[in-house]
Amino acid sequence: MQRALTQAATAIIRSRDAFLRSVVPPVMPATLAARQNRTRQRLNDRAERMHLRADTANGWD
Repeated sequence: MQRALTQAATAIIRSRDAFLRSVVPPVMPATLAARQNRTRQRLNDRAERMHLRADTANGWD
């Protein structure tokens, strides 16, 4: 009984994964990827500026 349920659940998960792979595009559209990269770079730049300010204020720089 348990094995049959496990096999049924596995089959459902596999069919769901196959369905999602067929519906959802495999990669992010270029515009969204560019926006995400810009956002990530902006956050990195901000963090770097904050660390530089903190180091300067502490006299470490």
